[in-house]
Amino acid sequence: MGDLPGQQGAEATPGPTLHTVEHGRGPRLILVHGVAGSHMVWDDISPELEPYFTLLSVDLLGYGHSPKPRTEYTPTLHVDAIRRTLRRAGIDPPYVLVGLSMGANLVLEFARRWPDEVSGLVGIGFPYYPSGPVARVALQHNAWIRLTLRHPIVAAVATPVIWRIGRHVAGLFRNQSTLYSPAVAADALRARYLAFRSSLFNCMVHFRQDDVLDASGEMRRLFIHGDDDQWAPAEAIEKSLAKYANTTVRVIEGPHNLVVAQAAMSAALIVEHLGAGPAPDGPQNAVVAQFAVTADRYRPRNVPLPHLPLPPPADQPPTQRPGAPVPGPVRAVQRGFRRASRRLGLGAPVGLLRRSVPDPDRDPRGPT
Repeated sequence: MGDLPGQQGAEATPGPTLHTVEHGRGPRLILVHGVAGSHMVWDDISPELEPYFTLLSVDLLGYGHSPKPRTEYTPTLHVDAIRRTLRRAGIDPPYVLVGLSMGANLVLEFARRWPDEVSGLVGIGFPYYPSGPVARVALQHNAWIRLTLRHPIVAAVATPVIWRIGRHVAGLFRNQSTLYSPAVAADALRARYLAFRSSLFNCMVHFRQDDVLDASGEMRRLFIHGDDDQWAPAEAIEKSLAKYANTTVRVIEGPHNLVVAQAAMSAALIVEHLGAGPAPDGPQNAVVAQFAVTADRYRPRNVPLPHLPLPPPADQPPTQRPGAPVPGPVRAVQRGFRRASRRLGLGAPVGLLRRSVPDPDRDPRGPT
């Protein structure tokens, strides 16, 4: 694993270059995270894809280790930065783009802007909303977004402080029942709140997908969606994409963030869709049909997919993760967050900072 060189190849548009990480072998996939993530959100699915593909994951502008200018974060700004980074790194098109949640919107926008530079699209947890009001309701399943939409002034003041604490106080992430590991969660909190808020409104709440879907409608596309995705119901996704002959929709068991909650199954579907050859290493012992899927929606084609592990037996007891004691001052901070969350009507304490009984399966309601 290593960072891409910062200045190589042809110049695209003037502006900053994104932080990127590249690893694996084979054809290259460009991985684009969502509104509350970083390049590390792909850590769980990457080992499943590395035998088949070279993976290039980016930190979007304003996120992770990428530059964080004080500006309006729009779809145009994000896709220009992605393309500029690829060009400067000497990576020539065509590209296969994989987007998670908001990242799915961005890869569709990239394909609309430069259709000749895209050879394939994969959207995971595609957040399709027919209108802004529908988006505002659906997106409140994420605590950070809920706080931003319901209490924008409080969010603008409190969220940067909470995120700063979360990046540096490791105890806040012990004994958590969250989707992300503590390291991935802390890296996600590197985002500038301005980038998060601006991207949320410009790339999700106010972003209508019908035009970008039509623009790449003839392209071969794959959308993977969870049957328990509370950000966007699977039925709405299937209906919105049904008219495109070259678009495949796979609905599988799982929540919104399938690259963490269903990493092996999501990887299997990507490998199958892109027609990757056998991995150089690994036994030929896994088949798409052997994964737990929503049987009435997904009809597996029984294509051998080596290297991907089989799911554990249903009667196998989960492995409990031992929890470390939380220091007294940290508990006091956590109690303060819980009280503030209840007073703001957020229910459970704000997202990543809540404390609960350790759960090896982790709560699939975390941010993307």
